[in-house]
Amino acid sequence: MGYNCKSILDKLGISYISEGPERQVKAISSINEARESDLTMCYYEKEKGVSMISQSNAGIILCAKSMQGRVHPKDARAAFFLG
Repeated sequence: MGYNCKSILDKLGISYISEGPERQVKAISSINEARESDLTMCYYEKEKGVSMISQSNAGIILCAKSMQGRVHPKDARAAFFLG
């Protein structure tokens, strides 16, 4: 069973900007251990955040709105910039 990140954030009333494809996630994991089917969060910003996100294999990464424009999802990944 998968979960749709957009619908969860909408139901919680969390504002976001999404980049990348819409996809389902199966689990929540740490940014270092996440796989393509996982959701993770990066609370780092600036260069540390860019580095952590670019090294992660997570399918969806939640991060600060300040990271928009600095982070670009690769391959089939998506980023949600929380406002």
